[in-house]
Amino acid sequence: MGENGFYTDTFESWYELDFSGIEGEVTAAQATPTQLYLGFTTDTKSGKGNGGMYRKPLEEFIVAIEEQDDDGEQKFVQQNFPNPASMETTVNYRLPVPGQVCLKITDISGRTIQSLINEEQTQGMHSYTFNTSRLKVGVYFYNIICNTQNLGSGKMLIKR
Repeated sequence: MGENGFYTDTFESWYELDFSGIEGEVTAAQATPTQLYLGFTTDTKSGKGNGGMYRKPLEEFIVAIEEQDDDGEQKFVQQNFPNPASMETTVNYRLPVPGQVCLKITDISGRTIQSLINEEQTQGMHSYTFNTSRLKVGVYFYNIICNTQNLGSGKMLIKR
């Protein structure tokens, strides 16, 4: 891994993580749905020097990652995490302008199941965590609209 660490959801696009506070070289990494664990050395790969283990909640590492579609357009809505979800999930999104925001959950036939947000919000990054325990097991979609402009949607799987 070297001195830098990277994150991916797709194994196609990789994003560099900030490992501030770790001096040395990251030699191993493991993530759970809530934690990131890193093994590191304080010297080069020669095997000399001390090392250690580092643990940090993922929510402190990854606040938001701006992605681009394959056609180069910037994504405003990110994939919910965790996905699949059992009890709760979080959607991160970026508003290009302030405005009236709606976040709706629909079923596979397009029928609105829940309206989660319907309020004015400021420009910038936002995060919404919601309880999924009332949803039946299955596939759902979420959609975020700001000032009547569709910012994007995502697919989520509910499991128990």
